Amino acid sequence: MSRPHLVRSTASLLRLIVMLTIAGLVLWLLSGMALLIFTSILLAVLLDGASQSFARVTNLPRRLCLALVFLVFIGGVALFGWLVGPRFVTEGQQLISQLSADFHALQKQYAHTILGRILAHSYSSSGPFLVLGPFAPRLLSFTFGTAGNILLLIVTALYLAVSPQLYIKGFIRLMPAPYRPRGREIMRTLGETLRHWMLGQLIDMSVVGILATAGLMLLHIPMPVALGVLAGALTFIPYLGAILAGIPGIIVAATVGPTAILWVILLYTACHLIEGYVVSPIVMRKAVNLPPALTVLSMVFLGELYGFFGVLIATPLTATIIVMVQEIYIQDILGDSAHEGRFRPHGLPQ
Repeated sequence: MSRPHLVRSTASLLRLIVMLTIAGLVLWLLSGMALLIFTSILLAVLLDGASQSFARVTNLPRRLCLALVFLVFIGGVALFGWLVGPRFVTEGQQLISQLSADFHALQKQYAHTILGRILAHSYSSSGPFLVLGPFAPRLLSFTFGTAGNILLLIVTALYLAVSPQLYIKGFIRLMPAPYRPRGREIMRTLGETLRHWMLGQLIDMSVVGILATAGLMLLHIPMPVALGVLAGALTFIPYLGAILAGIPGIIVAATVGPTAILWVILLYTACHLIEGYVVSPIVMRKAVNLPPALTVLSMVFLGELYGFFGVLIATPLTATIIVMVQEIYIQDILGDSAHEGRFRPHGLPQ
């Protein structure tokens, strides 16, 4: 590498570090709003991707397709609430009571052992939410909190999905003119990454939730709907979600008998094997492929900072950061355009 090129690369790297530091400070000071905006972008990307696919199939205007997709989404939530909601709420309340009672019984039985002291300490900090692991103490401490914030999330996502190019062009105009074409390319790559990841996660969650609920019903395990919905929802969290979902299922199965525990373990294992080795490779073939260790570390880090909600957004946020590092630093600053070792969403042009 020539000396002028090395100087330019070093200067570009320093500017990137300064920009990332400033951006990090701003995000730290406005962390709650930043997470809300990022979640709105995720939802907007999902709505935009679904509406674009619908428009290609039907040849209808994209905005009409977006309205139809949103109505289907709202209708699906309402239908789920009408058909399953009352039973889910009832079983959810029973599940919390059951877990709390079983936890007290275990704590009393092993009170004079190391396990008993660990259980006592865990309950004092986590209460009945022990099943959610080390992030449980913060589960209710960082949420959107009010219906107003949830409404703000939905409205913001809709505005972003209705006119995504308006906001993309506005962001691109903040860049120096020579960098704008490259900026558009990176934004397109990020959009594809998040869109395929979100769609893949929704399909994975649905498959695990349906299989788990049906299996628990066949095994005559109490509260199958609550446990099945919980298993599906926690599939959104890579790796840790499967473990967290299995804990309450095993505890409830223990009230039926030792054989039920074995069958429930086999059921949850089968559900996640099907999701991981059959469904996920098909629906996530165009999604981002994150290193497992980095995914787990990001969930632990963001979970410590922002609680359970930080765990939920850790994977898409990490994917976004890695794609930006790959595109901006490795390719543009270091000039490494070789295909080997490049981090790209599967299925995108090389």
